[in-house]
Amino acid sequence: MIEYQLGDAVEASLLYRFGIAFYRFYVLLKIIGPEKTSYNIVLFPIGAVILSTIFETFKWTEFTFMGFILVGLGNILVLTPCSKIKRLLAFSG
Repeated sequence: MIEYQLGDAVEASLLYRFGIAFYRFYVLLKIIGPEKTSYNIVLFPIGAVILSTIFETFKWTEFTFMGFILVGLGNILVLTPCSKIKRLLAFSG
């Protein structure tokens, strides 16, 4: 197992960047609301897989594509107004 040792400056930099990202997320939350902000979180796995493919030679499998489909469906679910979902469920039932 490889152990990484970060220096104090690197750890401080990571904490600082995390703090900025956290602050920006809450500003976005305040501006556009929780429903539309949540799509941002739903898309993180796609970005992580793409970065891993570029920098870590991640090998794509059928599970990767299934995961992307689930992320897309989650995005649709999150961005669809509740009234429209209720209408669709009432119509199909």
